[in-house]
Amino acid sequence: MFKRDLPLNAVKEKYSDEQSMFMELDGTEVHYKDEGSGEPLILLHSINTTLHDWDGWTNVLCPHLRIIRLDLPGFGLSSYDKYFDFRLDSYIYFLKKFTTKLQLNHFAIGGVAWGADIAWHYTSLHPYIVDKLVLVNPTDYETYKPPFYQQMSQKWFGKPLYRWSGSKQIIRRRAKKWFNDPKQLTADLLERYQMMLLKEGNRKAFIALNNAFHRNRFDRLKNIQTPTLLLCSQSFGKSPFEQEIPKVQTHYYYNTKNYPMLELPSQTARDVLDFVDAVKIK
Repeated sequence: MFKRDLPLNAVKEKYSDEQSMFMELDGTEVHYKDEGSGEPLILLHSINTTLHDWDGWTNVLCPHLRIIRLDLPGFGLSSYDKYFDFRLDSYIYFLKKFTTKLQLNHFAIGGVAWGADIAWHYTSLHPYIVDKLVLVNPTDYETYKPPFYQQMSQKWFGKPLYRWSGSKQIIRRRAKKWFNDPKQLTADLLERYQMMLLKEGNRKAFIALNNAFHRNRFDRLKNIQTPTLLLCSQSFGKSPFEQEIPKVQTHYYYNTKNYPMLELPSQTARDVLDFVDAVKIK
């Protein structure tokens, strides 16, 4: 049940490749990939996942767009910085510095779950920089209830339990709930989820993020005038974001749960391309 941390270099050696790039940013070594050409689209992963979850989209979108995906501070192959406070506003500020260092003046931005929450908050604060917004199952609304293990990491007795838990059985049981079809959780994917979780700093980051103060700006959604694509899993019901964002186009998918871009990579990526092309025509 309990597992020690894995050294960053060992995990980096296994899961970085020739497309991997690293940027030093305020004490954090940020892992990112910058592929393709054309209009830039930045993609943000969810809590406890990595930029690898966008592999399917990248394969489809790279011939048409410049895809920039990154591991957020503390997660994936990005290093853990004990001075980073993991608040939502800190992630927004970090993203601002990341895009500035890449000399991006205008771009589209998208994300899934927690990554989607960062994306729309960033857009609401930088309306003249973000040209298009893509949200996949955003979670930052008033009635959202995080999963049990996430709630446990907020309890004094749950923190040490989560800090050292990481057996393959626990990861499998947790990750199976993310997929409509449990067979989607392959042995390779399960191994990646486990190794990334055990990478030094990742579990600390997860606990810190869940216990940080996150300023919610849900009331600002109605002010977002950026063309927005909302991709949702039907199993979660009607998304409140559909009624809040003025210029939104929504797609609901059956047979998916947390991560439609993993279960339906080609279909969801094509919907992104159609959206981008439609906005260009307008």
